[in-house]
Amino acid sequence: MKQTILSILCVIMLLSGALAEDSATVTVNGVGEQVTVTLTMEDDRIISVEATTDNTEADERGKESLLLISSAMVSKNSVNVDAISGATCTSNAVIAGATEAWLQIMTDR
Repeated sequence: MKQTILSILCVIMLLSGALAEDSATVTVNGVGEQVTVTLTMEDDRIISVEATTDNTEADERGKESLLLISSAMVSKNSVNVDAISGATCTSNAVIAGATEAWLQIMTDR
């Protein structure tokens, strides 16, 4: 009986660890704007990257680059992605913010 209970507790602990989710938010300087990046990981996978800017006058290409860079990071499971042509500065800010957030998560683990 004790072994069964111990086995069940071990499984519960393993499952709760497998479902662990870590998140970090970083704000970095872009060109004339602040870019806030929230990176969320589950185990060793990037499950979401949300990037926002305080620049309400950003053109469509800049806004689109926030989504494209974020999607690329999730699909490649890496913060090392290429910048978007035409929105290089915004892309680089997102990459820098995501890298810093990733480092924070890895350091806290």
